Amino acid sequence: YEEAIVSYDQALTHKSDFYQAWSNRGLALSNLKRYEEAIVSYDQALAHKSDFHYAWNGRGNALSNLKRYQEGGESLVNYFYYKPLSEKNWYERAVTWLLRKTGVFTSMDLPANIHTPGSGIPVES
Repeated sequence: YEEAIVSYDQALTHKSDFYQAWSNRGLALSNLKRYEEAIVSYDQALAHKSDFHYAWNGRGNALSNLKRYQEGGESLVNYFYYKPLSEKNWYERAVTWLLRKTGVFTSMDLPANIHTPGSGIPVES
């Protein structure tokens, strides 16, 4: 991972708004358990492309690894918000929405008619 970080740093010296490099740098740092530095890289990625769901996911995981669960959860809410949708993604969003209803998360709205895949049972709003 160290070599990858060096490569991302080199790429970023040539193109500082290369949001994928910032995000991948964050992932490499996370794999080294350097979560604070990873968060800085994810924040840089998001400064250049605020809807880049991979950076939101990595940021949320890094924060959670630091036991900063509220902030991590809010980043994961953004991950689900910006992630392209499929049936599975709607289910994941519904679970996140339910956590929000219990006070864990605070920044996401979902349609009231989301269904758990395969069950036909609506998730109550």
